[in-house]
Amino acid sequence: LNTLWMDNIERTRAGQRKIRRFIDWLVRVDTDSVTVANPYLLQLVKKCYLKLEATVSVIADVDSLNKVKFWEDLGADQITLSFMTVNRNFRLLSEIRKHTACRLQLIANSVCLYNNPFCLHNFLWTNHASKSRGIFQQPFLLYYTSLCNYYRFQEPYRFISSPWIRPEDIVYYEELGI
Repeated sequence: LNTLWMDNIERTRAGQRKIRRFIDWLVRVDTDSVTVANPYLLQLVKKCYLKLEATVSVIADVDSLNKVKFWEDLGADQITLSFMTVNRNFRLLSEIRKHTACRLQLIANSVCLYNNPFCLHNFLWTNHASKSRGIFQQPFLLYYTSLCNYYRFQEPYRFISSPWIRPEDIVYYEELGI
């Protein structure tokens, strides 16, 4: 369920039935949690599938206390914070941790470009590529991933400046409750 865009099928009765059938199947195969980036999907899961835990996806770009509170108020059990701007911002991490009961997690091993201008495009590209219809039925080039790789190889400092978390720093995140 980790998608930003569903072609507005969630706005139609037929689309809602299709989504419900899929989530019903997830429950039948003993899925215990889902990852969502779409507020509608979180509300649906928390209202109709009480046994499912819901984690807010990194692609929801949760990078502020206001966004954390928004998702928490919708019923999120866990929130994956934006690795682009939050991973190394200990002041913000501390503030968020202080004001939310949600479990929080970070992507520790991201090698995306620092403040990656292609990140949202890459998420949307991948979102559309996961569809079972249209032009993406053919193999395709991961354009934005390739573009990021190009920049990293042209300017190797970009590897070091990526928002990954150093293993020796994990203790600081754990002290914050993340």
